[in-house]
Amino acid sequence: MAPKDRQVSIYDTYSNCENECGSGSLSSRYGRKINRVSFHPTVDFHHIVNRDDYSSEETNACFYSLEEKELMCESCEMAVNRMEAGKRPKKDTSYRGLENFIEANATQFDDTIHAYIDAVMDEQERQWDNDMFDGELLREVGLGVSLHSASLAHKMAAYDENEARKAYISMGKAHRKLQDDVSISTEITEVSRSTMVHDIKIRHNKTSRTETKKSSSRPPKSRSSRSQKTIGGPLESLRNKVHDTKTVLNP
Repeated sequence: MAPKDRQVSIYDTYSNCENECGSGSLSSRYGRKINRVSFHPTVDFHHIVNRDDYSSEETNACFYSLEEKELMCESCEMAVNRMEAGKRPKKDTSYRGLENFIEANATQFDDTIHAYIDAVMDEQERQWDNDMFDGELLREVGLGVSLHSASLAHKMAAYDENEARKAYISMGKAHRKLQDDVSISTEITEVSRSTMVHDIKIRHNKTSRTETKKSSSRPPKSRSSRSQKTIGGPLESLRNKVHDTKTVLNP
């Protein structure tokens, strides 16, 4: 293991890196400047927990199980079959990233990679035979083979940008709809409550007015027949007595 002051961590701050141009053996041989990188002597270490030390909950949260992987493969296969049949993707799904699962696209992809490798290695072998090294020529040879791939990559990037924009708009609409639903629900609750109170007051006022109206339009209560008979009997008896007295006094 290298001494501590020479250890390099992938977490070194890029601002502490220095690019230096020097003249090594290759640069003196081919007359080119070769860039090299040196790192700041101060190294920061970040300790990362090994996955063997994860708890079962952490393992389940970070890694897919075999069952989950099988389900994903089945879902992927169904989506590819749907794509090959010329059908549109289902709602809230996309075929993006599954293009090379189609046999024709996969074959073309493999052919492009092998053609690129063959072209670069052939050029490298030619340079070795001529005792030379020209990285720019290697680059140009590779670009000549990958020109179609670069064009396709730009088209796919434009497609991804469009899809990302639509997804962003859709997310915004969904968020606004959720907010509207919450607002409408709150308003409905408030309206319902106020309406219920209003209806209760109206019904109460109607009942009060109806009772008052009935009370004012009701005829006066008459004496019951029982009370009439009770009072009328003595009166009739008294009249008879008076009549009898008059008859006696005036024979």
